[in-house]
Amino acid sequence: MSLLMKLQGYLRSLRQYLATPKGSFDARDYLKAAGLMLLSMAALAFVVKLFLGEWVMKGIGIMGGTFDPIHMGHLLTAEYVRDAYGLEKVLFIPAANSPFKLEKKVESAEDRLAMTRLAVADNPHFEASDIEMRREGVSYTSDTIALLRARFGPDVPLYFITGADAINDLPDWHHPRELLELCHFIAATRQGTALDLPKLRAFFGALCDAHIHELATPELEISSTEIRARIRQGRSIRYMVPESVETYIRKEGLYRCVME
Repeated sequence: MSLLMKLQGYLRSLRQYLATPKGSFDARDYLKAAGLMLLSMAALAFVVKLFLGEWVMKGIGIMGGTFDPIHMGHLLTAEYVRDAYGLEKVLFIPAANSPFKLEKKVESAEDRLAMTRLAVADNPHFEASDIEMRREGVSYTSDTIALLRARFGPDVPLYFITGADAINDLPDWHHPRELLELCHFIAATRQGTALDLPKLRAFFGALCDAHIHELATPELEISSTEIRARIRQGRSIRYMVPESVETYIRKEGLYRCVME
């Protein structure tokens, strides 16, 4: 039965009930009439929203990384993608143990998560997630996406946001085919950096064109490596990271902070 037919049925029942002589109303009569009215209103609201397209599933963006520290480039790229794809929100997920940086020294997971939470606090569409902090072992993206797919269900599109250079290396990631089947990848491309589509198509086949997308994003030449170096040199990082993150770095003495 269609939604319109159900709505018509509710309204018909309500009219018949109200038109039937009852002598006098008691509490049960009023409750039944109110129940039919609420059902009719709910059905009508559902139909209106359906026709307006308000019930279309919005996607979830995912930004993973070491975030050591998170900076304005991360935030600008995430907001640019969120706006372009109409995403409901973007999850920022600091890696507890990145497979690409197992031999490198990074600040503690707790500090990186704290800085991420501070950085996204003023954007209602951004959310910091500790999903990888709560999992032991290496922080493989494939495991994280599998958990998020189970959390959001099969119908909500998931978009992993990263650079074109990282996506070019996607065949070398952990369980890459399974990963690409579970989510889309958005390559935030900049001048001088392009997707190696022949290589990706050769490895993933038709899944490449279906689940890998390009989006030209504003160029903001900021890197966490440069930020850490400037901190060690006692130089300013103002406007490279949110003010709240800069304050946290100074307070906690991260990266051998010597900033005044």
